[in-house]
Amino acid sequence: METKLMTMVPKNRAEYEDFADTLGEHCQKFNDHIHYKQFVQDLIDSLCESLPADKIDEIGNHVKRMADTRKKEEKTGNINYHLRQGVEDDFEGNDSDGMTDLYDDFM
Repeated sequence: METKLMTMVPKNRAEYEDFADTLGEHCQKFNDHIHYKQFVQDLIDSLCESLPADKIDEIGNHVKRMADTRKKEEKTGNINYHLRQGVEDDFEGNDSDGMTDLYDDFM
């Protein structure tokens, strides 16, 4: 049986975002399993295996910011678990370069 995930071959940013969302939604189905944390660690190891150190540092910094934000949310009781939202068009405040501000999650 072929699933959407198996047939995806992303070529541009939007397709990679859709691929990440689809994979994330699939993996989140198992997040309460005892082995899930190890699975995520193994997946990150596998995904980063061929990346240079500077790219791994960028990913590590992103994960650290996510953890810091989650700690703040848990402390205040304002926890927002979510996957990436749909892509906005240019008229809804989308950045001209398509990148979000790195410091948005701290505001």
